[in-house]
Amino acid sequence: MEMEHKTTGAELPDFAEGINLHGERLRLEAFYAEQKRIRKQKFRSGLVTVLNVAILILILSLSVAVWIMIYQML
Repeated sequence: MEMEHKTTGAELPDFAEGINLHGERLRLEAFYAEQKRIRKQKFRSGLVTVLNVAILILILSLSVAVWIMIYQML
């Protein structure tokens, strides 16, 4: 099965299909690697956000607890 060149329509030898598929595979692998990197980055960003919220809640809780203890001493 011979392939035709996309623009000229010239027939390409059989091995050209393998070259094309290899290039397509490399392109897809690069795309999937980029998607994986983006997902990992989003996960880390979400994790940092959750930890920041947890720390903020902890600080507020401790502040309220200290304020209540001081108020009871008065």
